[in-house]
Amino acid sequence: MAFSSAASARFGAGAGDYCHELLGKSFDKANRVPMWNNAFARNALINGATEGHRECTRKCATGALCILASCEANKVEMWGHPAVREVLVVGAQDGQPEQVRENALCALLNLSCADDNWVPMFSDAAVRAVLVAAAVEGQPENARQ
Repeated sequence: MAFSSAASARFGAGAGDYCHELLGKSFDKANRVPMWNNAFARNALINGATEGHRECTRKCATGALCILASCEANKVEMWGHPAVREVLVVGAQDGQPEQVRENALCALLNLSCADDNWVPMFSDAAVRAVLVAAAVEGQPENARQ
């Protein structure tokens, strides 16, 4: 997947506004590695997933990150990216919008499937805390799954 200069400038300038478009592109398996490798798309999704953006933007951004995290080739690199870890851990916390939380938890689950991520992820106190909190009775069913 290649982005034109105009698209690259657009994603860099108003990253949060393009998460819906990027979510749509992430459904195509052929786009998942190129999207992660494209700094403009990657930064747009990370930016869009942060608190302070509209809930719709955050849902699209975390949804796209979840889909990108399902790609084996992206898993280790995504977990190694501090900003991705932060937006996923924050997004997975109790009190976040339900769909944002579900998407962030799904992304963490996807990333944990990489052998190289297993130990570092479950050694991370923040990741353990959000996963345990999501599994507690009384949490939304989709978060508990």
